[in-house]
Amino acid sequence: MMSRITTLLPAILLGSFVFLQSACAQELAGSYNDPEGRFMMFYPAGWKFKERPDMFSSTDVAFIDPNSTNPLKISITYTINNKMLNHTGNEKIIPEKDLITIENQQKPAFEQYYILKKGSPKYSIYGVPTASHIIDYTTYSGESGRILNVLGIVNGNSSFLLSYTNSKEAFYKTLPIAVQMLNSILILK
Repeated sequence: MMSRITTLLPAILLGSFVFLQSACAQELAGSYNDPEGRFMMFYPAGWKFKERPDMFSSTDVAFIDPNSTNPLKISITYTINNKMLNHTGNEKIIPEKDLITIENQQKPAFEQYYILKKGSPKYSIYGVPTASHIIDYTTYSGESGRILNVLGIVNGNSSFLLSYTNSKEAFYKTLPIAVQMLNSILILK
């Protein structure tokens, strides 16, 4: 009985997503399946993705809109058994602490890195505990923009990070697309 439920669950969730997707302004027509079988998600028609953008990157996949004049990008990093998490498994999971740790590691790559907004609104990654920050940044080359980081803690020991980056002017205009993609994520492992 249990194997039948676990077999039907992804199909039920996918069917629910397709129903919800039809009510959204931006159609998520492409599907991405992580080659390691850890997660799947949907992205807008016409967008491109690149797995492991470079050999030094911890990013698993980056999505871009090739027709955008802004630096619009959505990156996913999923780390199974993440040893950097701030808990041992015995205490309550507080993703906010883990997100701050990750962002402190990112800060040196920027000339300015300022947390504009913490945790509101709440975002959901497949029902796991999450934390989110909106950050304004300026690179050392003078490029500026805004980032939404949403961190989910999966099974208490793995981290799933979605980072949406865009110009400050276009950030809130295209944020609904990033949220749709975030809401389409299915954690498989």
